[in-house]
Amino acid sequence: MKKHQKTFKEIMIMFIGSVILALAFTWFYIPANLVTGGVGGLSIIVNKAYGIEPSLFILIGNIVLFTLGLIFLGRRFAFKTILGTLVFPLAMFLTKDLPIITTDPLLCSVAGGVFAGVGLGVIFRIGASTGGMDIPPHIFKKFFRIPLSVGVMMVDAPIILLGGIVFGYEAVIYALISMYIFAKTMDATIIGTNANKALYIMTSHTDEITEIINTKFNRGATLLQSKGSYTKQEKETILCVLKTREYVRLRQDILSVDPAAFMIIMNAAEIHGEGFEEE
Repeated sequence: MKKHQKTFKEIMIMFIGSVILALAFTWFYIPANLVTGGVGGLSIIVNKAYGIEPSLFILIGNIVLFTLGLIFLGRRFAFKTILGTLVFPLAMFLTKDLPIITTDPLLCSVAGGVFAGVGLGVIFRIGASTGGMDIPPHIFKKFFRIPLSVGVMMVDAPIILLGGIVFGYEAVIYALISMYIFAKTMDATIIGTNANKALYIMTSHTDEITEIINTKFNRGATLLQSKGSYTKQEKETILCVLKTREYVRLRQDILSVDPAAFMIIMNAAEIHGEGFEEE
């Protein structure tokens, strides 16, 4: 029963993410002629040149690429992409008649990047895929050992350049702006934007500082055995994770106890565990 509920939930998330991604094309990319690569970008070019509906072209393109994935990557990979292969074109079809919000290229590049990043980020977060141009880079990696990032560039770059030939190279600049915003938004959607900090604290007042962390902030800490490469002295390094607002106060407390304390502060994008999971 729980397995079926999880599957249904993932299908719904997949559909919602696909609709958000489709809105990026319907509201922003298509009206402003922004070609950002992939089957979606290619569909904008084909629509301009031949008048073929983008949702139909994406469906046909996805099916062709899905077949290639089935042949070269096997049934297991194909099974993971079949849902996205069908759902994204459906979402494009359902949103194609919505009114256009703006044709300003800058607004479209920014808003399109945000919508596409959120939509695809939601889909990737559950381990799914929209299929399409995700497939060729995996084929390149399997048979030619080409890194996925390079494979994506090999696939997207010609499409973006073709978009420049069709729509002008000013559109390429706006497309690149959108791709940057898309990448940042997608990363934030996948790993979250929780304001957490991970602290490594090297101090000779370990007991006093861990007491502050445990009692004043009601947080746990881990003691790591460490050794200075220069002094050769063995010490304990404190590792703890706090909210940013707590970190600011803890830093003041640490420096009041040990002004010579050495601290490394890093962003902790995603944390699972007591005290964080539900916040």
